[in-house]
Amino acid sequence: MKSFNLIIFILFFSPCFALGQWVSVLELPGGSPPQAFSDNGNGRLYFASIGLAGGVYSTTNNGINWVFSNNGINSNSIYAISAKDSIVFVGAQNGIYRSTENGVLFIHLLNDIGAWTSEAVLIINNNVYAGFTLGVYTSANLGNNWTLINNGLPQYPWLISLAYSNNIIYAGIEGQNSGIYKSTNLGENWIRINNEIPNTNPYSIYSYLNLVLVGTSQGVYISTNYGSNWRLIPEIPGNIGLFGLASIGTQTIFISAWEHGVYVSTNKGLNWVIKNEGLYPDLRLTTLYTLNGYVYVGTNSYQYYPNIFRRPVIELVPVIENNTELPKDFRLYQNYPNPFNPSTTVKYSINQKGFINLSLYNINGEIVKELTNKEQKPGSYEINCTFDNQSSGIYYYALKINYVVVDSKKMVYLK
Repeated sequence: MKSFNLIIFILFFSPCFALGQWVSVLELPGGSPPQAFSDNGNGRLYFASIGLAGGVYSTTNNGINWVFSNNGINSNSIYAISAKDSIVFVGAQNGIYRSTENGVLFIHLLNDIGAWTSEAVLIINNNVYAGFTLGVYTSANLGNNWTLINNGLPQYPWLISLAYSNNIIYAGIEGQNSGIYKSTNLGENWIRINNEIPNTNPYSIYSYLNLVLVGTSQGVYISTNYGSNWRLIPEIPGNIGLFGLASIGTQTIFISAWEHGVYVSTNKGLNWVIKNEGLYPDLRLTTLYTLNGYVYVGTNSYQYYPNIFRRPVIELVPVIENNTELPKDFRLYQNYPNPFNPSTTVKYSINQKGFINLSLYNINGEIVKELTNKEQKPGSYEINCTFDNQSSGIYYYALKINYVVVDSKKMVYLK
């Protein structure tokens, strides 16, 4: 049993938090809905919009202020965006554009590829990957030169989606040879992995560790073993294939479905709840993203201007109670993932009714966050913990039962 010298801060939760809902953080010009999000790894969020007033928007303060630029982009159709540090690439109807200064000015890259349509782009380490109507291209010098890497893909592959995690690239192919392919050697070779999915266009792909999500016109398919096996998620209605996909770790999953809204699962996609409070009634959602403790969705409503809505993760992922099997004693589990950025999950079990406090402390013993502070009955619980502006380093979390510390553990936050 460990003790802390603590400075106690009382947290007051406003009625807005208790009755949480989606809040608009940006209204876009008419006919310019958002198409795709990205972040640069340092907290800056980007999204690309399509249409007459289309371009690239970015924010460094979670949507309070936005900067717009389409300087140098000679296309009204921007389909994809990927950022790293100050580098931003966008895929458009007439090819690839690059900015080296956070999107202030873009340059049209025509070398080796020309002006073929690009609907997918990724920055992986120091390489850039882009999907075209001719397949997958990669560049090792920020897009100055490109190499076609179609080994294992069908002839004339029209690549429309890309995702990357855990040293695996996933690619979605549209058309007669539609399918999902993955590469474990950064694109040198590709193998088909959608044997359990009917022939349908994989419009969107998301991956994190072993979790892979694919949005198709028939619905969303999920794999928890790197795409080796798939199942259709029946709770998510099928639509035209316009799904936004994101997760925090592999446990908590967010999916936006065109004309149906936002779905949240906290148990790897086994069960889902709908969280549409505050969104426009027609629920025409185009894309979804998580960053800095928030979930963002883009809209393209019939009755309203296109919009960006934001909602704190903690409103969508509250404490999850699972009391079907009562624990035999108390237990505080190691958070997962650890190290983490920006979110991690903390689990604990209690075998008696009591007043429970789970708090997060810095190395000086000062409270950083109070994760729960209320009476609870015996059972197992888990909480999603998201860092916003904390510094990288070592933190501790402690479980108290009836004001007595019963266990504590260390977690590591890496920006």
